[in-house]
Amino acid sequence: MSLRPREIEGLHERQNYLLARVRNVKNDLKTGLSTEEQQRKEEDQKLDAMMKEAVIGGIHIELMGLAFLIFGVLLGTIPEILVVLPAWVYSSVQSALAFFDALLLAAN
Repeated sequence: MSLRPREIEGLHERQNYLLARVRNVKNDLKTGLSTEEQQRKEEDQKLDAMMKEAVIGGIHIELMGLAFLIFGVLLGTIPEILVVLPAWVYSSVQSALAFFDALLLAAN
């Protein structure tokens, strides 16, 4: 089977047309992939920033919780200190008065 030059030229034109379409589709896909990759990187960076902010915010919350715990323990133990304190002051004053009475009696 022999092809005429006109048919061969038609086949070459068809081949060139199809190759051009394939190149266009390839370039469109490459551009789309590049765009998608860039968008994904930007979203990953945003997500990373949000995660860091959440972790740092969590540390602040934990530190505030620790501060409130310490404050609560102190406030919870102050009544015990206040109950013991007057007895200690009274006994210290009594001891001091007894000491000074002994000094005065010794001086007389």
